Amino acid sequence: MPEEYELQPRHARAKSFYGKARVRLDDFRNQGLISYGTPVCWYDPNERKLHRLWDRWSATTGRHIDEFARQTLGAAVGKNEWDAMEVEPLPPFLRP
Repeated sequence: MPEEYELQPRHARAKSFYGKARVRLDDFRNQGLISYGTPVCWYDPNERKLHRLWDRWSATTGRHIDEFARQTLGAAVGKNEWDAMEVEPLPPFLRP
């Protein structure tokens, strides 16, 4: 089973995401964001790229996505950037 931990806010004003945002790691250092139990995106450190998995946007999950992007990419991702990304298939390490 891949390692998983709670996403901690470093850039957001929130003190916590209260366990609603989790990061799953695989053996290749890929990191996947799971918000409210739904895989929404993953980061590939070899490509230095964020891959979109979820076809929607909500204010709360958007905060999770932005925090995850800032911690992995070093750049903010808002709704406009998110909407411009193509939705990709779920990678194996994020499957239940």
